[in-house]
Amino acid sequence: MARFSHADPRYQAALQEMGRNLRKLLDERDWTQADLVRATRLHMPIDLATGLPGRYDADNASNMMNGKRRPTRAFVKAVSAALGIEDGAFLPDFLRADHLIGGELKPLLTEVPGKPGIFRVFIDQEFPIKQALRIVGALEGEANNAP
Repeated sequence: MARFSHADPRYQAALQEMGRNLRKLLDERDWTQADLVRATRLHMPIDLATGLPGRYDADNASNMMNGKRRPTRAFVKAVSAALGIEDGAFLPDFLRADHLIGGELKPLLTEVPGKPGIFRVFIDQEFPIKQALRIVGALEGEANNAP
């Protein structure tokens, strides 16, 4: 999986390119950012903590369109569905390589090659602070108790 610094100029350029790609897709549909927000909200997954659809509002749309925020997997899937395009088609290659493997979203759990019984967990989801701290605490506790 590609790893990079948020200060990496390639990362910043990819975010800007993503914003341009989204603007182009909106222009092709004669949509505004508000139209994108309304359509994307219909496809946001349910937040396990609240039981409500995930949050996506004008601030999120603006940050994405202006290249100020990295998209989450939930956003990639929701905006792709809202626009009726292949998952992640609006992502530049630099970001696509980090989010997608073979056109599919990464699994949440994969075995580490050469380390039987050891797994890597991928989490890219927003949580309320209490739940996030419980998850981190559980992961740290398990890591400390690993053989």
